[in-house]
Amino acid sequence: MKAEKITHERLGETVWLARASCGAEIALIPKPGFATSSGWFGLRYGSTDTKFRVGEQEEILVPDGSAHFLEHKLFEGREEKVFDRFGEIGADFNGGTGFRSTTYHFTSAGRFVEGLEVLLDFVQHPLITEERVEKEKGIIEQEVRMYEDLPHFRGLFLLHRGLYHQHPVRIPPGGAVSEVRRTSAAHLQACFDAFYRPENMKLALAGDFDPEEVFAMVEDRLDSSSGRPEVTRLYPEEAETPCAAVMEECFEVVRPHIWIGWRESAGLGLGPENLRRHVLASLVLDLALGDASVHHQELYETGIVDQSFHTGYSSDSDWGYAVAAGESDN
Repeated sequence: MKAEKITHERLGETVWLARASCGAEIALIPKPGFATSSGWFGLRYGSTDTKFRVGEQEEILVPDGSAHFLEHKLFEGREEKVFDRFGEIGADFNGGTGFRSTTYHFTSAGRFVEGLEVLLDFVQHPLITEERVEKEKGIIEQEVRMYEDLPHFRGLFLLHRGLYHQHPVRIPPGGAVSEVRRTSAAHLQACFDAFYRPENMKLALAGDFDPEEVFAMVEDRLDSSSGRPEVTRLYPEEAETPCAAVMEECFEVVRPHIWIGWRESAGLGLGPENLRRHVLASLVLDLALGDASVHHQELYETGIVDQSFHTGYSSDSDWGYAVAAGESDN
């Protein structure tokens, strides 16, 4: 495996970048003398990837929330729960599903190699059966209902529905309870086979280790997906203007929650232009409305905003928006 070494003199950091023979991208950050190490294994696959085509086959449509459901099934492991396997070596572990990504990560103060072995194993070798899927549905339904009871969560997706006509970011990553109930093992297996393939995955590791030894270990433990047909993601066409100027929803809260958004007319891809827009938008929002800004101080002193007020910018290849939100009676 040929690796590229990048060193930042001012920061005193070194990153090793490589691509495994199976296509997975790997980034290593050696931290000599550090007691803690960490590993992140992720892929470009998330809640918005519910419609796709594998090779020349017919379109595959899976329930909303399938990526999140699949994350739960990977946690279960084949013979032992993944949380238990990490717990046995004293490592903290978790994962998460976004709109276009799924990640699994661990942190440990020792036994790094064992933690990495567990990470690479369970992500690539799940056991998905109808019995296991049915058993998990009640747990996921409870999680979905919990989020539906959070005002800031409901407000964010109300904003998304106002900004976008058809884009799947309108739908929470967990999906609706009705979607959870109709999810099958076949749905989840189709998603795993389509997206959990090395060329769609990235591995990032940081800790006190020898990069050459870690590269060799990872190369040996990553599966190959050679010969698999290409996967095409299918997204709906989205209008360039917002779906609605104002949207309201009644919910039992102490004070009104207000969300104001400004969306891009179209996506900016995943290259430097998107990164540049993200950095600049975040900087402008902070200068104009951040805690240290003059305007924020005026809004705070007049009682229009309080400590709940916040701003942000979110984007991906085909969507992007800025938001200012908080609780206010004015």
